[in-house]
Amino acid sequence: MTAIKSKHFGVLSVFAVALMLAVCVSPMLFSEDSDAATGDGTIYLRPGDTYTWTPTFNIDSSRVSLTVNASTSTTPGTFSSSSTAGGVTASVSNKTVSISVADGTSASTVYVKVKATTTSGVSQTATATITVKVIVPTISFNDVNTYQGGTVSATPSISGASIDGKTVTYTATGLPSGLSVNASNGKVTGTVASNAQAKTYSVKVTGTIATDPTQTFSGTFNIIVASSMTLTAPGAQYTAQGTAKDITLSGSNTTSATTWQITSQAVTGISMSTSTGTSGKITVASTVAAGTYTIDYKATNPTSGQVATQSVTVTVGSVAINSVSATGGTGGNVSAGAITLYSVTGTAAEFTVSAASNPSAASLGLTLSKSGTNADKVTLSGQKISTATSLAAGTYTFTLTETQASTGATASVSVTLIVDPVFDFSNSVTSGSLSVKGAGN
Repeated sequence: MTAIKSKHFGVLSVFAVALMLAVCVSPMLFSEDSDAATGDGTIYLRPGDTYTWTPTFNIDSSRVSLTVNASTSTTPGTFSSSSTAGGVTASVSNKTVSISVADGTSASTVYVKVKATTTSGVSQTATATITVKVIVPTISFNDVNTYQGGTVSATPSISGASIDGKTVTYTATGLPSGLSVNASNGKVTGTVASNAQAKTYSVKVTGTIATDPTQTFSGTFNIIVASSMTLTAPGAQYTAQGTAKDITLSGSNTTSATTWQITSQAVTGISMSTSTGTSGKITVASTVAAGTYTIDYKATNPTSGQVATQSVTVTVGSVAINSVSATGGTGGNVSAGAITLYSVTGTAAEFTVSAASNPSAASLGLTLSKSGTNADKVTLSGQKISTATSLAAGTYTFTLTETQASTGATASVSVTLIVDPVFDFSNSVTSGSLSVKGAGN
């Protein structure tokens, strides 16, 4: 019995020793639930980032020590508690691996080897490789000047964001109403709402890269929204041929830098005489021929880029007195600015003045006036002058002036009115003389 017992004890002892040996020689592994499963993984870091990893093992971690090596080569160098390569520093503290990237580090790849070594029992090692990809993505915009109702298309300058085919998604904050960012390329486009506040908007566009861990980068720029500029219609403008005319152009939200330009109606003598400032000025020279001119013009805000348009109609007038017709008298044509009219005392005479107006008198209104020493000898009504039956025979001089009411253009003619007495012989038939041929014949 005792021998049997001893035999059984011996068999059990051999089995126990074999089991212990089996346990002691089991290879040490990083656990599958660690951040770098079975020891390998890739992480993406930016300058200034720090990444920490606390590995777990398939044996008691109290029996494990960690060392690291950072290298720009896949072949590791000496393992220690801290190692630096290519701006990447790997270190170990309390069985936690810390990987940090120095500020100013360029885009690169650094390989961090983490070696785990058993500190008791059978000596074993396990190595994890962390591929550290240093990324330096940037995005930048030029500041944008626009206006209420203005169209914006701002394309960013992006570098370093194309990483191993990872998706980049863009978002934006601070945009004025009416603008949006394209999630795929970061472009900011749209039309600023007409009721958007006129001010400087600080806009931040952020790109999010689908890396592990997720990385973001951003750029900030200004969108300066100016108040919308509108131009005031000047209304119809008039001047007389031979008289220069200045037309002041104005609008709302113009600035001292606003530029003004005529865009149509290329007429010699019509020019933009004031082309920069809060208001512009069109000058119509005295040499411009009579007629009606429509002038299109624009104002440009060189900062916001807004262009506003407007037009103005200018009428340059002229008038001429050509002839005078008569009822109860005799008229005629004007020559060298003068005309002679005839009537007979005791007979009422009416003279109608014929004037040529450019443009037509119907739209501009002609007014006839009289002046001079004998102007009171005739009566004026519209375009007619008349004499009374009581007007004594004689010669009367006065001036007739035709005026365009809108343009102020005038034409004058000197009038000589001869009022004849009623025609008759001025002596008797017996008042003549006799010439006799030969006395006594």
